[in-house]
Amino acid sequence: MLGRIIKAEPQGARLPVLGKIKVGEKVLNKSGKEYPVSTDYFIAKGKYEHLFNEVYGEKPNRIQIVFISDNIKDVCDESYQFRDGQGRLLAEGDGERWKAFNSKTDKYDYGVGASLEEMQDMYKGATLSTTLTLRFLLPKIRGVFGAWQFTTKGVHSSIPAIRDTFDNVQITAGTVINIPFDLIVEKVTSQKPGAKSVFPVVTLIPNVSQENLEMLSEYVESGQRFKGVLTEERIAQLTSGGAIAQLEAHEQEAEVVAEVSPSIEVAASEFLDKYEQEVLLEAMKEAGIKEEWVTLLLNYKEIKSIKEFPRNQADNFYQAIKTGVALKKAKELAGV
Repeated sequence: MLGRIIKAEPQGARLPVLGKIKVGEKVLNKSGKEYPVSTDYFIAKGKYEHLFNEVYGEKPNRIQIVFISDNIKDVCDESYQFRDGQGRLLAEGDGERWKAFNSKTDKYDYGVGASLEEMQDMYKGATLSTTLTLRFLLPKIRGVFGAWQFTTKGVHSSIPAIRDTFDNVQITAGTVINIPFDLIVEKVTSQKPGAKSVFPVVTLIPNVSQENLEMLSEYVESGQRFKGVLTEERIAQLTSGGAIAQLEAHEQEAEVVAEVSPSIEVAASEFLDKYEQEVLLEAMKEAGIKEEWVTLLLNYKEIKSIKEFPRNQADNFYQAIKTGVALKKAKELAGV
């Protein structure tokens, strides 16, 4: 058994939605009637909007986001939607498969096969729109874990700008997970002849170079896994062999120095330098090994401190960290 009730509705890797990000709000006219206006900045709505405002201020036009899944249905979902006069969802789908409301059962049916034209015939009088919904983390917001959601209906502006960037990065890198993106909004003037309308366009910009995305693709295709936000420096570290390659490079440098001084050879071959210590400590931190457990692990290996970690054990210990063996042993020693 899977430990979950089997449902007709597709299940995904979605987190609870903390709030919704918008580029518009409702204001009152002189007669007290509400009407919508667009903005060139992001507005957070929901019970955690105060956290968004504390981090980004009142009118941010750029926010950094990361995705937690490569399933586009969960994180970058483009769909057609049919809604009735009250705005209630009648059907949603990709043009071939639909989630459609069944008035006889008063429930939604999933996986309904029909073309867009057939659905239009079925829901005559309903409002048809194309929407794109993003679900992402805002890494700068601390103290609560969940997704934020942004939805746009800009079929000729924001939707292609976001969707095409997302797809290109996923194809190039083999993943979008943990790659930092900037979500940016700015107002533009319509380029149609005679038109003077101004409207907001939202774009998605990766904070990683094309070269590093291509290198990351090779790393992902090799079956390797990673944690943490993938900055330029982090990708370079992973794709160059990570800490192991760096330790080997330092060892080669030590061999060159050792030709000059036998006393240096002893120190360089037995103990790690400051940079190598930081590499191992960072790896342990990413693996979830608490600071107090580090001492237990070192004592277990009869080592007084990370400064005295034998160079010839560094590679094996790094592998133990990445495969989870070190974490398991640390928990065992800590009695967790």
